[in-house]
Amino acid sequence: MNRSSLCTLLAALLLAPTVAQAEEPAAEAGASASASVSASVTLTAAEEDDADAEDGDDILQIISLPIATNEARDAGVEEAEIQGALDSTDEAGLSAGVAAEVMIEEAQTSKANGARPGFGLYVRKLIADGLRGKDLRAKIRERKEAFADLSDEEKDKLKKKLQAMREKELERRKKRHEKLMALRKAGKTVKIRSRHRHEELVKLRQAERKVHKKRMKKYRRELVKEARKEHPDADKLHETAEDMREERAEHRDRVERGREVAAEQREKNAEKRKEIKEKRDEKREEIKEKRADAKAKRADKKAGPQ
Repeated sequence: MNRSSLCTLLAALLLAPTVAQAEEPAAEAGASASASVSASVTLTAAEEDDADAEDGDDILQIISLPIATNEARDAGVEEAEIQGALDSTDEAGLSAGVAAEVMIEEAQTSKANGARPGFGLYVRKLIADGLRGKDLRAKIRERKEAFADLSDEEKDKLKKKLQAMREKELERRKKRHEKLMALRKAGKTVKIRSRHRHEELVKLRQAERKVHKKRMKKYRRELVKEARKEHPDADKLHETAEDMREERAEHRDRVERGREVAAEQREKNAEKRKEIKEKRDEKREEIKEKRADAKAKRADKKAGPQ
C-alpha cells in the first residue's frame, strides 16, 4: 500500500467529524470557526526543524500526514492540488514528515491569504529543483499568485528529475534508519522532533471538533425553531409521537410480563404433572404389593397344612 492510500485510510478513521463539517449547509460559518480555532492553536514550523533530517519515529509522521492534509483541505486547497503535492513527495521518495510540512505550510498560508491555484504543480517543481526543509517551506510561504501551468515537455522533465531522485533518497533514508536503530540498540536516546508537531496537530483537530459540535448543536436548534414557525402544530405532533412511543413501550412491557406469567404457569403445571405422576406410581406400587400378598395367601391355602 503506497503512502497516498495509507493517508486516505487514516484520514477516514481519524477525521470523520470534518467530513460532516464539509457537508454542513452553514459552510461560511464553518470556515470562520475553523479560522478562529487555527488562530488560537497556531502551528509552528521552526526554521531549524528540518523534517527531512529529523530523528522522529516514522509512525508519528505517518499519523500526522493525514491530519495535516485535512488542514490544507479545510483551508480551501483543492483536492487535486493536495493529491498532486503528495504524489510529488512520493515519487521523489521523500518521507511522510516532508509531506506533512508541505501541507501544514500551505494550510497556514491559505488560511491567512486564501488558497491559490497551482499548489500541487508548484510543490512538484520545488522538489524537483532540490529544495528541502526550511527552504522548501519558505518558498511555499512566499508564493502570492497562482502558479502558471507548465507544458507537457516541462512536466516530463520534472517527472524524470523526481524519478532520478527517488533511488538516492530511499537509500539515504535507509542508511539513516539503520543509524538510528544502531543508536537505540546502543542505549542512546534519540530525539523525536516530529512529536511536537504531531501533538500540535492533534490539539488543533480536537479544538476544531469542539467548535464543530457546538455549531451543529446551534444549527439543530435553529432548524427546530424554523420548523415550529412553518408548522404551528409541530408541538402537538411531537406530543402525539411521544404518546405513541409511550404506548408502544407499555405494550412491550405488557407482552413481556405476559410471557413471564406464562412461563411461571408452565413451571407450576409441570410441577403438578410431576406430583400427579409420582402419586400414580405410588398407587400402582401399592396395588402390585397387595396383589402379590393376595396371590401368596391363595397359594398358602391350596398347599394346606403340611
